[in-house]
Amino acid sequence: MFPNTAVNGHQTLETIAYHEAGHVVMAVLQGLYLDRTAIIAWGAGEAARRGNSIIGYPPSSAGKRKQAQSLLAGPLAEERYLGTKQGLWCISCDRLATLEMVPSRRKAGGAMFKWYYKLQAETMQLVAEHWALVCAVAIALLQNRMLTGDRVKEIMRGAGWKESFSQKTRAQQVSRIVKNQRKELKGAREAFAA
Repeated sequence: MFPNTAVNGHQTLETIAYHEAGHVVMAVLQGLYLDRTAIIAWGAGEAARRGNSIIGYPPSSAGKRKQAQSLLAGPLAEERYLGTKQGLWCISCDRLATLEMVPSRRKAGGAMFKWYYKLQAETMQLVAEHWALVCAVAIALLQNRMLTGDRVKEIMRGAGWKESFSQKTRAQQVSRIVKNQRKELKGAREAFAA
């Protein structure tokens, strides 16, 4: 994920933290790989700060949707924290990147915006449902300026997150499905051979 727009001042540090927390909480909930998230400074003092989260996305259409949701979760968490609603037309690198991910079959006419608004509504609901996790990660990010993916998961567990959304659980679910399919295939082969 690319760094967000640079901003100034203490309140904006909080805004950056909530923005990045939105990205990473959504990524973890979806079972995506999270390397780290950080508030990066350049120059002297608090003159300029920027947020950056490094998230790995699978190269599939499902991965594109997850990427779009984790991209949208940043500005939506920021809006929730600030108590504002800026909507689609707010200039945002994340929103523009999300529009770039619209499936090609939906780029004609109003279908693109229908897809975007539906995705935004789903993401907004997920951010609201997991707001306590976003807040916990944002506070830790403000205190530490950088969090690893494992540390983010620890913070989320401490805030009540259950492992059912984790990559490990998803991998276990996929493993069970594959085992069941193998059993069914073996049964079908035996029935065919008989």
